[in-house]
Amino acid sequence: MDNVSLIRIEAGDLNDAKSVLTVFVDQNKECYSFQNLEKDNVLDRLWTVVFKLLADPRNESIHELCLKCIRMLSRDKTNLDKFVNEERIELLLNFAALIGATADKIGSVKDFTIIVEALKCLCNLAFNSMKVQAICCSNGTLDGVIRRLRMHPDMNLRHAVKYFDVKLLYILSALSPDIRPRLKEELHALTYLMEALDFILKEGGGYSHDNQLQYFPYLDDNAVELSCEILKVLFNLTIKILRVGTDEEDERADRLLTILRELLLSSTPPHLEKELHKHIINLLTNLPVSSYEMLMPQEEVEYNWEAIDVIINFLDYKLSSNEGKSFETLSPVLKVLTEGSQFHKVLRKHVRNRVLPPLRNVKSKPEEGDTLRNKLCRLLTSTNTKLRDAVAEFLFVLCKENVGRMIKYTGFGNAAGMFASRSMLGEAVANAEYSSDSENSDTEEYREYKDQINPVIGCVEPKRTNTALESMTEEQKEYEVMKLVNAMDKLQREGVIQPCIIDADGRPQPVEHISQLQEELPKQQL
Repeated sequence: MDNVSLIRIEAGDLNDAKSVLTVFVDQNKECYSFQNLEKDNVLDRLWTVVFKLLADPRNESIHELCLKCIRMLSRDKTNLDKFVNEERIELLLNFAALIGATADKIGSVKDFTIIVEALKCLCNLAFNSMKVQAICCSNGTLDGVIRRLRMHPDMNLRHAVKYFDVKLLYILSALSPDIRPRLKEELHALTYLMEALDFILKEGGGYSHDNQLQYFPYLDDNAVELSCEILKVLFNLTIKILRVGTDEEDERADRLLTILRELLLSSTPPHLEKELHKHIINLLTNLPVSSYEMLMPQEEVEYNWEAIDVIINFLDYKLSSNEGKSFETLSPVLKVLTEGSQFHKVLRKHVRNRVLPPLRNVKSKPEEGDTLRNKLCRLLTSTNTKLRDAVAEFLFVLCKENVGRMIKYTGFGNAAGMFASRSMLGEAVANAEYSSDSENSDTEEYREYKDQINPVIGCVEPKRTNTALESMTEEQKEYEVMKLVNAMDKLQREGVIQPCIIDADGRPQPVEHISQLQEELPKQQL
């Protein structure tokens, strides 16, 4: 966009404006910076003329083009605040049908393209400008989005409108925490968001994408993407709120957990499955642990562990991926499983059986292999202390916070960092013999090799042979020993080292000659 082209738009000829803006949009589809337009004040003038064209109903034929231009310009946050004001935001809200005459009649609107483009503009502006955030939080934006949430069952409401509505709500609730209480208490956003998820699940029906009857719904790409955005908003609105534990909050949490369980068990496109699970698990970290029982409903005498297994499988997936060593990635799922296991005895038992099953392979180190236990034990020596501590806490809870059992499954060397941070090293040594409770679950393989297991490395230590000594005669061994004694004696006489023995009071006492060490050895061992 140069000065000449801009003059053509400012002249007011609609055809010229359409031609110039079309070229600008086509050339800048992947552009995120427009600093090259600062010369001759082109950027400021472009913002002004585009909004002027947009405000005139007679220019309806190029309104979509104007909105595309604004969407691209709004990607550049540099000096963005000077190009926006309440009047311009209100104009975009009208085109997005969030306020104004079309807000309650959106289901009958024929062309949703304009609405979606306006919503994209608002999302970009709200994300990149604190000024726009403040404007949207004080005008009718939030009311309009919540009103449209209630319209989700309307079959005429397009997916793109729903998606960018919720995306705008997510951006505002994430970047403007002060609005969260109003969204929750005055606008009842939690209720409407849960109803939106309910509708998505019901719309998924009882059939999979290949028309095979199944109990849990199939969610297509659109349904999963919209669900993820809703879950992100719910996460923002439940931070430090639902963990209070009032009767109303507990009831709402139970309902939400029921929905989350159905989402966990729904059939989804493989490329989106883990993304959906990630956002569900993130949200679970905000919910009261007492409500986790909704994830494992009791059916007659047994519990249904399908949803819990999905969460455990997600942990396994993350441990196997390139993100496995990231605290940010693993922290939510570890938190959910750790706190759930602490609160629910039956949950701890099930998770332990999946993560720390009875030991059978006692000849390999705990960190060697591809099982969940192996992958977690490898992280116990991670240089990332936050991740190491989170993994150690999880395993320690599964071991019922029993030091001996922790050593049994992880090896003392791997768990030493946790024992040291908790000042439990002495207790770890004292509890080297495992509790009777842990022995009851010992396998035949473990009992067979138990006496040969080195508790430091957590497995049977292979026998080592000293090939150098084995090839020597007794005379050669004696000769090498004397060389060593003479070398140590020389170091002592030169003051380099000072060998000592321990006296009756437990204090070190220097020896006069190195040979005294051999004479005193039986006493020292005793």
